[in-house]
Amino acid sequence: MAELAEIFLGQLPVRIDAMRHAWQEGDLTALRFGAHQLRGAAGGYGFPEVGVAAGSLEDLLRVVGQDRERIESALAEVERCWRSVAA
Repeated sequence: MAELAEIFLGQLPVRIDAMRHAWQEGDLTALRFGAHQLRGAAGGYGFPEVGVAAGSLEDLLRVVGQDRERIESALAEVERCWRSVAA
């Protein structure tokens, strides 16, 4: 299981970059899908804090009339959590 968790951590930068790119392109569907996938996978690999942050972002993206600042903040929290577990 430790090897799988290590692979998951190694793939996190790519996932987060894809989410960041979707945000910059205004593709909220892709951003929400990325957050949804990360929400489910992170807990399974033993990184619940990343999953919670991704879940908060996903939940925020489901709301009509999203606040850009809140979305940016939630995405930054996902990145912060990733960096804390990768350190």
